[in-house]
Amino acid sequence: VVHGRLTVEDYMRGCRRFAAEAVRIGFIRYEDFCRDPQAQLQRVCAQLGVAYQAHFQDRYAHYKTITGEVTGGRSRGGIAVPQRREVPEALQQALQGCEDYWATLDLLGYSHDGPL
Repeated sequence: VVHGRLTVEDYMRGCRRFAAEAVRIGFIRYEDFCRDPQAQLQRVCAQLGVAYQAHFQDRYAHYKTITGEVTGGRSRGGIAVPQRREVPEALQQALQGCEDYWATLDLLGYSHDGPL
């Protein structure tokens, strides 16, 4: 429906709103979960008021109801930070002057590493 109609600016405006809501609610970044799954899942379980199960990593590769990077570590049977993908030059150019891009990074605790 929006293919070819959604601009980078419109998309990033939505990302910024999402990031602001995530900050308000509280969130755990996927990369942080991958780096320290035990601690991060304990934190999530505590926030949700559900029991933490230490053996979750033994079954992680078989879970079918978790969203996120399924072609990263989970598809190989483990929990791992996925590799960064190349950003096309045209997109890099569009993001350079986009205030919402920089605000989104800041809200979610990311830094921009590399050229833009």
